[in-house]
Amino acid sequence: MVSRATAAILGALIVSASCRKSEGGDAFGAAPGNPEASAVKSGSGGGFSADLAKELGSGSKPDGSPAAKKPGAGPTRPGTSAVARPGDGGASKAPPGASPAPTSSAPTSSAPTSSAPTSSAPPGPAAKIEPPISDPDVEMPAAKPTRAKPRGPVKVPADLAAIKLSLLPNWDRDVDAPGTFQYVVRIKGTHSTKTFTFRYGYDDPRAPSDRDQYKKFLQDSKALNGDLKDRQRGSAWFLEGSDAAGLPAFRYMVLYGGKHLICYGSLYKDADSNRLGDDRDQTVIQAKQICETLAL
Repeated sequence: MVSRATAAILGALIVSASCRKSEGGDAFGAAPGNPEASAVKSGSGGGFSADLAKELGSGSKPDGSPAAKKPGAGPTRPGTSAVARPGDGGASKAPPGASPAPTSSAPTSSAPTSSAPTSSAPPGPAAKIEPPISDPDVEMPAAKPTRAKPRGPVKVPADLAAIKLSLLPNWDRDVDAPGTFQYVVRIKGTHSTKTFTFRYGYDDPRAPSDRDQYKKFLQDSKALNGDLKDRQRGSAWFLEGSDAAGLPAFRYMVLYGGKHLICYGSLYKDADSNRLGDDRDQTVIQAKQICETLAL
């Protein structure tokens, strides 16, 4: 009878022999002519396990070509699309049951657009815009020529109109003001003129009829100052002195129908008038002649 120790030793030897056969490939029934089995046999110990681990890790065939993935072999990751197949237009198809990926679009702004406030008042006329004066390209309208104040007879009160004057040629009456007559002299060598104006009308009702008292009245009222010279010229009484400005002046007084008619003015002895010489002198002489014609 075999002892238990002997039986244990025999069992260990049998197991060791079986392992050696298994490492050699005989236990897997490798058939002759099989290249894969031959490769395993010719390799070093443990070569089958190393090649198998290499193939499983790289996902490729032993010949280096990529391993084809069987349809349905494994689930696709969420969010990835399947590889496009020929004939499907190059579009990516999501797996069945997967929700379509959101399409990207430009974000639209939700900020309110500003708009100018509208007025409910009725539109008024458009404001006229004047072009700037300094702009040389803008044609400005021609300025309207300013007309001189028209000269002509003015409205004369009836009492003044009743006074008669015998005017000489080129003399005008009541042109600038009622109760006046004037003569215009053209200054030689220039385009300027000089107007000589004299006055006529009624004497102050307070004036006395006595000549000495009348002279005093003129001096007190500043109508004619200085040492008055007087003489009779027909029906007219001629007086000469100076006016309120101290310039030489004359005065005619005619008693007609119980009324004192007067005609007076400057003798034009100022510096400007002196340049006119004879033209000034002849104008004053004619003015005195007109004054002597006072009548009603």
